Amino acid sequence: MARGLIVATAVVALTATTCADDPSLDRDAVVAGLPAAVVPDDPSIVGDVACPEPEPEVIAQSFTCTASLHGVPITIDVTVDEQAGASTVVREPLYELSTMEAAAAARLGADLGVAVEVVCPGTVIVFAVGATVDCRAVHDDRPLDFVAEIVDTDGNFTLALDPDARREG
Repeated sequence: MARGLIVATAVVALTATTCADDPSLDRDAVVAGLPAAVVPDDPSIVGDVACPEPEPEVIAQSFTCTASLHGVPITIDVTVDEQAGASTVVREPLYELSTMEAAAAARLGADLGVAVEVVCPGTVIVFAVGATVDCRAVHDDRPLDFVAEIVDTDGNFTLALDPDARREG
């Protein structure tokens, strides 16, 4: 498995009406719970969640939802179990940016001969060869912006300095 590569699976508690007269799944609870199920550390990066209407009077069921992660479409398989709640599986592989930050800091530190801190926005991205992330390296309060691009299925990446991004802050 590529370093930094994760498969997002989670169980999210959902509200279900379980009265004998009206056993049904609360679709709004599914939609509201998916961002935290997909990226627990930063659910705000998951948007545009859309799920089909669940089958009426059926709690245990499976369906597919769509969403976006940093604007990239993702597909989420949801299986609802009356006892366990809902389990979710994101079909697309995700990449933890903390792995990229640590590797980029080590690489830049070795090249520059000084310790640097690297920060990339967000916590995960959809893993794909060619995916890019705008990041910032900082040493002694001096920022240096760069773009990291994933170049293979092992999660290796290149770093390209952004000459137009030599700004303060």
